[in-house]
Amino acid sequence: MTPEDYIRLVEVHFPRLEIRAYESIEMGWDYFVLDVNDELIFRFPRRSNVIQQLEWEAEILPMLAEALPVEVPDFKYVVNRKSGEPSMFVGYPKIQGSGLDAQKLEESGALKPVALRIGEALSALHSISLDGMNDHPMSENPEPREAEGWRDVYRRLFQFAEEHVFPQLSHEARSREMQTWQEFLFDESNFDFSPVLVHQDLNTEHVIIDYESGTVAGIIDWGDCGIGDAALDFVGLAQGMGENFALEVLDNYQFADPGIMSRARFYEVVVPYHYVRFDHESGSDKFREQGIRAIETRST
Repeated sequence: MTPEDYIRLVEVHFPRLEIRAYESIEMGWDYFVLDVNDELIFRFPRRSNVIQQLEWEAEILPMLAEALPVEVPDFKYVVNRKSGEPSMFVGYPKIQGSGLDAQKLEESGALKPVALRIGEALSALHSISLDGMNDHPMSENPEPREAEGWRDVYRRLFQFAEEHVFPQLSHEARSREMQTWQEFLFDESNFDFSPVLVHQDLNTEHVIIDYESGTVAGIIDWGDCGIGDAALDFVGLAQGMGENFALEVLDNYQFADPGIMSRARFYEVVVPYHYVRFDHESGSDKFREQGIRAIETRST
């Protein structure tokens, strides 16, 4: 579908909405995104199996809005139809600002207050009670509330790597990667944590900053939110902003444990493996080469 096709869908389902301008935002594996009038964001699943993820996000956002000290999307426009592609899409008032950017943060002098606010937001998120809460409907972990369940998740990913990734690496890279995986999986301290509710995709694009006021305007894209290791929510911050920034956030976080950044470093190493597995499971060839190259050239 073209951007114009998506705009027509919005016009058909919301005829009273005046569309004066729009911009397509095509980044991301799961959604095609339209910015309408610089006022609204519409998200359209790229594949039918993302619908369940979007329904889950719509279910948990009201709870997150109450619990967190920052704004989250408010799905005011929801289409869930029995036929047609996509069968579901949503729209919400745009949270004004732009993603985390090291240069903008430095120029605005807002590094410390922004790190403070992110730390507060993660503390609030990770303190939400899991009592009676379901996990993400697409979770691959049947025991998400137990750290041992997460060891099994990474064992399975390691098995995938042995079959589909390591054979494509040089001898040197293969030896390095196998050692990294084995050291993580066999170190009991890496599984000495209590799972919490995590965003699980907290990268720089998903933390919206108002640089004029030097504040966190909001956190977006909660479709991967589920039960997991708190360290997962420091991976994107370290990867996109550098570990020093992640440590600044950690200084303002209430539930740090001694191994949290060590685990976050490993999860960062694992990111390109997910690229390769995504292509393998979806039958595409969009991210595999990028993932293999990132693994091959990783510095220790």
